[in-house]
Amino acid sequence: MEINIDQLFTDEVLTEGVRKFGVSEIQKVGDFENYVYAGTRSGQQVFLRFTHSSHREHEEIASELDWLMFLSRKGAPVCPVLPAVSGRMIESVAVKDSTFYVTLFEKAKGEPVKIKKQLEDSRLVTAWGRATAQMHVLTRQYKPPSHIRKRADLVESFETQFAPYLPHEDKQIVWQIRRTIDSLKQIPKTRDRYQLIHTDLHSGNFYYDGNAIQIFDFDDAAYHFLTADIAIPLYYSMLHIKDETIRAEKARRFLGRFMKGYTEYASMPPQLFKDLPSMLQFRDCELYAVVHKKWDMQNLTEKQQTFVDGIRSRLESGRPIVSIQL
Repeated sequence: MEINIDQLFTDEVLTEGVRKFGVSEIQKVGDFENYVYAGTRSGQQVFLRFTHSSHREHEEIASELDWLMFLSRKGAPVCPVLPAVSGRMIESVAVKDSTFYVTLFEKAKGEPVKIKKQLEDSRLVTAWGRATAQMHVLTRQYKPPSHIRKRADLVESFETQFAPYLPHEDKQIVWQIRRTIDSLKQIPKTRDRYQLIHTDLHSGNFYYDGNAIQIFDFDDAAYHFLTADIAIPLYYSMLHIKDETIRAEKARRFLGRFMKGYTEYASMPPQLFKDLPSMLQFRDCELYAVVHKKWDMQNLTEKQQTFVDGIRSRLESGRPIVSIQL
């Protein structure tokens, strides 16, 4: 989390949010884009989330929750939204001239996934693909109510959400990023290719019970290409593998297992293998902006520097993290 937001998130803010949702036994589990706490309410395990107004407006969160509640009602493998003590789905805690928006969700069933150790678990990867397809199919029935703001188009929102944090003095990198964005804008937004999706379906955003996964963190939900929800699992699952030959082989195996589950519920997105490299490159573009926003680029740890160097190298060469050869 950015230092200025961290300074605003006081114990008083936390206590007030906890009170408004009647949660106890809290423990922090995340603080990258939102502050997230595991806790209990009336014996039920829950996730309590605090979102600063500089990250999301109230209307954006309402839009996220509306889609999530729709998916939950339809039986999708997602964590349901829970109301506050007041009955509202979103509570506010004012601090200085800003606001923290507080929301509550059922805690996912199962356990966190350690992808480095579980990459070759075919049952897990197939369940991952199956759950992704379930959400894609059900969302075709979703139409935001007139009072709900439509979620943004992810590519179009790059200019406001990511571009301001790019190192604009680095003209080569910025040019490569613009080139990727322009290529994405050329892809037709047909009904069988483009809709509201999660956009961040890596292994840190679901739990697995040995049979099925349950998905959470819909904060980044946006209108984007279906292929992106396949690219993101692939991207993050390959990120820790340094040897390119091994990475390519594991990527082929991963994608085969993922699509086995996906095609149990949905047809393969049109032009999947043609569009996949652009989706992988787009995640590098997003992350390069995010790290410049979140990290002190003059004082990176060795691990952070390696991560940034990897992204930069791929952006400079115009190649994705992995190429799938059919």
